[in-house]
Amino acid sequence: MRHGLHRIVVVGGGFGGIYTAIALEKAMRRRRDLTVTLLNQSNFFLYYPLMPEVLSVGVEPRHVVVPLRTLFSRVEVLEATVSSVDLTRRELVAERREIREVLPYDQLVLAVGATANLAAFPAIVSVAFPFKTAEDAIILHNQLVDCLEAAEFCEEPALRRTLLTFVVVGGGSTGVECLGEMEAFLVGALAAYPKLSRSDLRLVLVELLPQILSEVGPDLGAYARERLARRGVEVRTGVSVRAASPEAVELSDGTLIPSHTLVWTIGLAPGPFLKELAVPKTAKGWIQADATLQVPGLPGIWAVGDAAKIPAPDGSVYPPTAQHAVRQARRLACNILATIDGNPLKSYVYHPHGTFVSIGGREGVASLNGRPVRGRLAWWLWRAVHFWLLPGRDRKARVLVDWLFSRTTRKDLVQIGVQRPAAAPTPRITWLPSETRSTEPRR
Repeated sequence: MRHGLHRIVVVGGGFGGIYTAIALEKAMRRRRDLTVTLLNQSNFFLYYPLMPEVLSVGVEPRHVVVPLRTLFSRVEVLEATVSSVDLTRRELVAERREIREVLPYDQLVLAVGATANLAAFPAIVSVAFPFKTAEDAIILHNQLVDCLEAAEFCEEPALRRTLLTFVVVGGGSTGVECLGEMEAFLVGALAAYPKLSRSDLRLVLVELLPQILSEVGPDLGAYARERLARRGVEVRTGVSVRAASPEAVELSDGTLIPSHTLVWTIGLAPGPFLKELAVPKTAKGWIQADATLQVPGLPGIWAVGDAAKIPAPDGSVYPPTAQHAVRQARRLACNILATIDGNPLKSYVYHPHGTFVSIGGREGVASLNGRPVRGRLAWWLWRAVHFWLLPGRDRKARVLVDWLFSRTTRKDLVQIGVQRPAAAPTPRITWLPSETRSTEPRR
C-alpha cells in the first residue's frame, strides 16, 4: 500500500469522465488520501441521449446540460484545455485563456471522448449539419424553422418542395432518433403554417447497411422501418451519400434529392488532443487499453469512454455507448483504488441487458435481455432509462416538467440566437411579384 496523498486527474467531462469522478468522490467520503481533479473544456456535462428532444423542443437545451460544479463537493473542477502531457515527469499543462497551470498526477484518466468525423468527407463538410453537441441541436432546430418560414411564403412548387425536404444520414440509434424527432416537430409545427400541409414534407433516412437499427436486431429494425414509413418517412438502405451541395444531395445509386437540409449523424474521430499524445493507439488513432482499462506499458495511465478501445472477452471491442462508458468508469475507479492499495485489478466485463431507441411519435423499440419490446411501451422504457441515468436531481425535475408541458403545449417555433456555421447553406428564394402570390391556404 502506498502512503501519502494520491493525486488523480481525470481529463474529459463526458460519461466516462464524470462517472469516474463520481465514483472516486464516493470513495473520498471514507478516505482522506485522495485528491481528484476533473478537467474539461466546458463547465458542463452534456447528456447526449436527450439531444433529439432538444431539436424538437421537447426538452429545453439548458436542461440536458449539467453544471459540473453542482455534481461534486470534493472533486476539484477546472474548465481548461490540456495543451500537453509529460508522461515521464507525470504532469500535464492546463490552459485557460492566458493562464497556464502545471498539474502533477499519480493516476491519469483519459476520458476525452470523440468528435464528429465530418473531415473524412470533404465534399460534405461544407453543407452538412452535424449532430454532436447541444449547439448542433439548436442550429438544426433553427434550420427547420427557417425552412418552414421560407416555404410558407414561397409560391414556386419545386422550390417549396426542396425547402421542405430533409435528409438524415445514418440509420443507427442517433440517426433514427434525430429523424423521428424532426418528423414529430415538423408535423406538429404545421398548425402554425396555414399554407403548408403534411404532404409538402419529405423526410429521407439514408443508411449504408441493408437494415436500420442493427444494434437491436433485424426484427425490431424492420418494425422501426415500417412505423417510420407509415409516418411518411422514406428509408433508403444499401446506399450512401456520394456528393452534396446547398441545393441537393446525391446518393451512391445516382438518386438526386433536392434539399437544403442534410443532417450527418455518422462517423466519430479521435479529438485533436489524442494526435499529440504518445500512448499506444489503434490504426485509427484511438487509445488502446487492456481489459482492466489501463494503457499498456504506462502504469498509472487509464482510458475510458469513446476514445478508448476496451477488449471484450470474445476478442471484440466494446462499442462506444453511454451504457458501457458509465460501467467502465465505475470499474476504472475501483481499479485505481486497488492500485493505490496494492490489490489485484479486475477486468471490465459487461453484457448489456437492454438497448432502447426512440423512433419519434411516442414510439420506440427495445431489446431487453434478448426479448423484443416495441411501440409505446418501448418509448416509455427509453424515457425511464434516460431519466434514471441523467445526473443531478434538479435536472431530472426540469426534464420531467419539460416532458409534461410538451404534451399539452404547441411546438415552440422560436429560433434561439445560436448562429449556424458560416459554411452551412442559406436557402435561396425566388420571390414572386406580390400580386401573383396566392393568399389561400393550401391543404
